Amino acid sequence: MVDLFSEKEKIDKGSVSLVYSLNKGFRVGMINLFMDALENGFFISPPSVIYKVITRQKRIVRSIDVNDENKTNKWINDYLINAFWVDVLDVVQILHTLIDDKNFPEFKKIYLKEVNKFFKAEWLGFYIDENGEIEKVVYDYTSSDSSSTIETVLEKEGLQGPLIDYKKAKAHLNNRPDPDTENAVKDSIGALEGVARLILNEPTKTLSDLLPVLKEKNIFPTPLDQLVSKLYAYRGNQDGVGHGKTSSERIPFFIAHTIVQISGNLINLLINWGKEEKKD
Repeated sequence: MVDLFSEKEKIDKGSVSLVYSLNKGFRVGMINLFMDALENGFFISPPSVIYKVITRQKRIVRSIDVNDENKTNKWINDYLINAFWVDVLDVVQILHTLIDDKNFPEFKKIYLKEVNKFFKAEWLGFYIDENGEIEKVVYDYTSSDSSSTIETVLEKEGLQGPLIDYKKAKAHLNNRPDPDTENAVKDSIGALEGVARLILNEPTKTLSDLLPVLKEKNIFPTPLDQLVSKLYAYRGNQDGVGHGKTSSERIPFFIAHTIVQISGNLINLLINWGKEEKKD
């Protein structure tokens, strides 16, 4: 019996919304993958047995005629569309264990590849490994020096305030299944602002105030200064980042991910400039 994701992670089902946490694109993709496998005989068991296995492992009361293939197929499809997100991930694992890998070893590889493609396409932050275990994706934001992370650089330089902000930005982005993209943007740019204040010894000025100095010292020459200005403006203008949230719209994950990376690289640039300045 597979070690189900829900049991391993012990997720509180009351803490996260149903639809936002695992979007329809992933769910529909899994239904199509399941139906294709069923039609091609890639499972070791018929739909009735698959239904029994799911309900047994998930401890669900059986409410349909297990001998009616149409009803069992519909039940599994409906479950993949409507179930709580962790329960859907459990079914993804269960279906993996039911693939007939003796006669169709290649399909097991295809199944893993397709599921991971769905995860990646929908920015869900999970992956399924070769053993059928579902794990969280944790990002490592590296500086231009590939041997050390931005966090390591900040800690080494004793920049504790920006270090706290950058750690928070990463934690917000890595929160699963509901990344806090707004706070990831806010804290990553906040870390950049903090480094600029400390490097220039201007603890009360904003990043916007410091930009002319950063440009004059050729730390952020044009058009790099324009990029930093627009990043700071984005932070200030975006709903739920610089101001109170007024809508349900979220910053897309890929945008927040990019901003955290850019902020990290700019932090590294500032720190390297500061080191050179001290030498002089």
